[in-house]
Amino acid sequence: PLLRLKLFLASWPVVWATIVLAMGVVTVTLLSRTLPYLRPENQLAPVPSSTQRIDRSDLSTLSTDRLTTLAIESFQQQNPNLGYQAIQHLLDRNDREPAQQVLKSLTGPEANQPPVYFLKGRLAWQAVEAGDRRHSIKEARTYWDMAIQRQPNVPLYQIALGFAYYAEGKLDQADRTWFQALYLLEEKRVAARQQQTHNQPIAEAQPQTNPAFDQEILTTYAGLALVLLQSAEGRPTAKRNALLSRSRELYLKVKAESPKQFHPKVLDQNWLWSKRAIQDWEMLTRTMEGRG
Repeated sequence: PLLRLKLFLASWPVVWATIVLAMGVVTVTLLSRTLPYLRPENQLAPVPSSTQRIDRSDLSTLSTDRLTTLAIESFQQQNPNLGYQAIQHLLDRNDREPAQQVLKSLTGPEANQPPVYFLKGRLAWQAVEAGDRRHSIKEARTYWDMAIQRQPNVPLYQIALGFAYYAEGKLDQADRTWFQALYLLEEKRVAARQQQTHNQPIAEAQPQTNPAFDQEILTTYAGLALVLLQSAEGRPTAKRNALLSRSRELYLKVKAESPKQFHPKVLDQNWLWSKRAIQDWEMLTRTMEGRG
């Protein structure tokens, strides 16, 4: 399966076969509405420190001031893991100024880590959505590209970069980037299944769901469906119908697996989805469901 996925750039027929393969082998049952903003592979190995006494599940209960202080102290005490998560929680609340304060305080090697670039990109992205003209989509794209250059095997980085390209109207780049995310997700799915089989007797092995992983896959499908919809505009009838057919297949896959999580009101709570992307998703819904 991985070999076939690696050939997706060769031609559209091969690429489409790859999508069908990935869609066929991935069974998704979604339990969460938002993406995991940071995965373990995004992060540096933590060093024991006093901040580790904090229950990370309680970070959402901390005040903004406490989260900001915790983030700064975590980096000072050589515990970047907790620092990344504290910044993430600040951005979840759209507390951009405190998050920026922490990110600006980082110097030296700790400022050049992939998760830091990713978070700086997310900060810029959310600022643009909030109408802050001090930031730009290009800034977000640049930071996400820097994160990928240093750590290219993180699907979330690729997914975010795809949204930036889409926002800029660079459909070819968005298409390639989301396909790369799909390839990485398929690699991880195969590796996880092999690890599960290795650790358990085949008779006892049961398929395990990962809502965050599933959400990333469906978000990638949704992005590709949007690209296909936009690419169909102005094409000859036969080509237009072919692109719309492919877009419809992906759209129906997403809606079948996660009808609630991809409702516009829910997407509006997902920091990755810009207002324009949500509007385009609504247009895709009307197109596919015959509502004009």
